[in-house]
Amino acid sequence: MPAAARAAVEDIDTRAPLLGLGSGDVLTVTSAARALHMREADARAWLRDEDLIRTVAGRERVLWGDVLAAIRRGDTPKCQQTGDKRRGGSLPRARL
Repeated sequence: MPAAARAAVEDIDTRAPLLGLGSGDVLTVTSAARALHMREADARAWLRDEDLIRTVAGRERVLWGDVLAAIRRGDTPKCQQTGDKRRGGSLPRARL
C-alpha cells in the first residue's frame, strides 16, 4: 500500500465521530484523547501516566478496553478547568 494511502487509512478514526466504541477497538492516541471529551493535553498525559499507550508496529495505539478498565478502577483523569474564568464571578465595583 502506498504511504499516502496508508496514512489516509490510519487517520480515518481521527476524523470520524467516536460513537459506539467497543472494548476491543484500537485507537490512535489522538482518537482516544478526543473520546475522553477533555482537553487533549490532559487526556494524553493521563493516557501516558496510566501506561495505556502501546506500541503496535512502531506506532502508538490505545486499546479502548484498557481505558474503560482504568476508569472503572477509579483512575479517572485529572483535568484543568477550561473556559472563561470570569464566568460565575462578579466584576469588581468602582466607587463612583
